[in-house]
Amino acid sequence: MMIIRLILCFLLLPSLASAELYYNPSLKGTLAPPTSNGNVYHVAKTGSDSNNGLSEGTAWLTMAKAMDRYTNRGGANGAIVLVHAGTYYEGFTVPETWTRGTTPEDGIIVSAAGDGEVIFDRSWTPHFGAWSVHSGSIYKSTADSIPALGIRSVIIDDDFYSYHPKTSLVAVGAEGDWYFDQATGVIYVYTLSSKGDPTDDDVIISNDDGGSSSSYGVTFHDNGNYVTLYGVTVRGSASHGIFDSTGNTNNKIEQCEIKYHAKGGIAFDSASYSSVIKSLVHGNIMRNWPRGKWNSVCADINAGGWPAGLGGSGSDHMTISGSIITDNSGEGTLFYKGAGENTWEDNIVGNNWSANIYADNFANPTIRRNFLFSTKVFGIADIGEHCTVEADQQRVLRRCRPEGVMTADEDYGTGANYTGGKIYSNVILGCRRGVTHYGEATGSGVKNTKVYNNTIVLPNSDPSLIADVFYGISYSYMAGNNTGSEVKNNVIIGNAGGYGSVVKWLEVGETDPGIVWNYNVYYHPNNATPFRYRATNYNFADWKTQTGGDANSENTSPGIIRTDWSMYQ
Repeated sequence: MMIIRLILCFLLLPSLASAELYYNPSLKGTLAPPTSNGNVYHVAKTGSDSNNGLSEGTAWLTMAKAMDRYTNRGGANGAIVLVHAGTYYEGFTVPETWTRGTTPEDGIIVSAAGDGEVIFDRSWTPHFGAWSVHSGSIYKSTADSIPALGIRSVIIDDDFYSYHPKTSLVAVGAEGDWYFDQATGVIYVYTLSSKGDPTDDDVIISNDDGGSSSSYGVTFHDNGNYVTLYGVTVRGSASHGIFDSTGNTNNKIEQCEIKYHAKGGIAFDSASYSSVIKSLVHGNIMRNWPRGKWNSVCADINAGGWPAGLGGSGSDHMTISGSIITDNSGEGTLFYKGAGENTWEDNIVGNNWSANIYADNFANPTIRRNFLFSTKVFGIADIGEHCTVEADQQRVLRRCRPEGVMTADEDYGTGANYTGGKIYSNVILGCRRGVTHYGEATGSGVKNTKVYNNTIVLPNSDPSLIADVFYGISYSYMAGNNTGSEVKNNVIIGNAGGYGSVVKWLEVGETDPGIVWNYNVYYHPNNATPFRYRATNYNFADWKTQTGGDANSENTSPGIIRTDWSMYQ
């Protein structure tokens, strides 16, 4: 057992060994900008677009001017745009003439100047006027322009969970309720008792435009290379926060905060060799808040189609590192299709919708040293008024407790391309299933996958659900398509007790030589038969007999002082 204890200690060491391993919110607005090899331009709230932009004293006022491809052709060849502290109610596109770098030295950098937080806000907030009392604790504000598809979300002082849309003013009767009158342009918000008048609060009111590309927060132009976005906050758009357009390579998003966008926080389209490093991506896919509202009809939730907090399609050799990805109403982070070789390492990912990390229909993902969790308990209020049928409500609530790591082959008509996953040294706490695979496409299986050295702690029963089943590692037979895979040296701890306490850990549909289970440690203090095989639950000895696996594994306490789930919550 000493080996297991050492593994657990090693997994906890990164947070102690280096304060800079992950995104650090206390450094926001203070970081020195990267060095550049070309012209230095400035944008400031005190600037003017009639200036030359070559110093803080002669700064431009807007990013629209700084990114003007016709007047600023000198932007290429290693230039940097330093954006000084303030909130800029605009988005921008890094233009084609600025994105033709062929080496890191001649790429373009857009960076906070280091003299305070820089916010790019694409919300509808500046269209609203002063707040006044409507009645009691309900405050109202009127927009000078009414968005065609209405308002999607209200966030006050970085809290979106507390605020729920209503379909009429009459329905606004509890703290956090809000309603937008499309005919008059008036928004009504029943503020929290701890907040009161929102006049001095940081209020973000975002509209819904169906996810149009014209509403992106920041866009990297098609076929652009070596673009760096550094140290800024991008928030509140009616679409994606950052969109990396088709065919881009070697772009980097670093030390940024991306939050409260109607669609994905960061979306890549057929990108290669790009990275997101030490960034905070949270509270995105507001079109799916309250949870299950993506298609506006609760019964349609299985149709999917929502984006992730961070991810994209057709992208390869991507790296997501040192980032915090939480509370998104889509998968936390995913890539699907493409040549593969994408890596997630040293991230903190949790409380996202459906899955925390999702690697779908591509080869050779690496998922290592991540801390994955689900701690928030959702209730009926968190899935909104549109869900009224109990079966639909339960289906939505089950997705509210995400999978830890899910590999997959969704059926895109291109076959089953997942293989070669390396899933190791992750800590996975409270997720519905710690590690699992979804095989929709014909021929999908757990192929050449190595699941090593992970620590998985299952949740206690979820009081928001009538019943659910939690698994440490859930791999099915996949019609005999599993091959060349191993599940070894993992620690799996079960914790269910009380209401809805049926917990079944491992599911292998048939005798499956394609997956070798061995050298694992299992522990469940509240369940004598936590192993599932062919729809029957077994104790450890019978599990080994039935499956022929885990010959050298143990069913015993791993020596952790506290194993109950309440400690981790």
